[in-house]
Amino acid sequence: MHPPTHPPPALRVLASGAVFPSRASVAAALLLAVAVAGCGSSGSPSPQAASVERTVGASLADLSRSDGRAFCALMTPGGRRQLGRILHGYSCAALMAMVAEHMSPQQRAALGHVRVSGVRVHGNVAVVPVADLHSPGEALDGVFSPRSAPTKLIRISDNTWRIAA
Repeated sequence: MHPPTHPPPALRVLASGAVFPSRASVAAALLLAVAVAGCGSSGSPSPQAASVERTVGASLADLSRSDGRAFCALMTPGGRRQLGRILHGYSCAALMAMVAEHMSPQQRAALGHVRVSGVRVHGNVAVVPVADLHSPGEALDGVFSPRSAPTKLIRISDNTWRIAA
């Protein structure tokens, strides 16, 4: 299924009930609803934190290329189901491709330059608060909402990390 050229109205209202009227905000809200974060950090992160950063960095690179299938491969099955509840009838891959298509070229390009200033790892769960996401310049202004829930990742059996919520 090819994503429509205009976002369906359901994309404007997320599970949290927040309404985002602009196309960039719609894309950003859905992006954050599935816990997209950035890569890179200051200092030397722990091996677990570095692995989390690589996972979310890869997911941002996938999104910047409108590769929803690769993005969704970095999610847990539960994370993909949660995304599917946002807009029924669309696969995770179709939704993420739609998000990318509704971001400006500058926003998509900037996704590869987001850095994380803090990853908190607690056993098999990692969390990245939105406040710890940083981007050079203003290309991502309005994309990351300070009210968004933190990014949550789960370590899976092969010791890699997947986006959960």
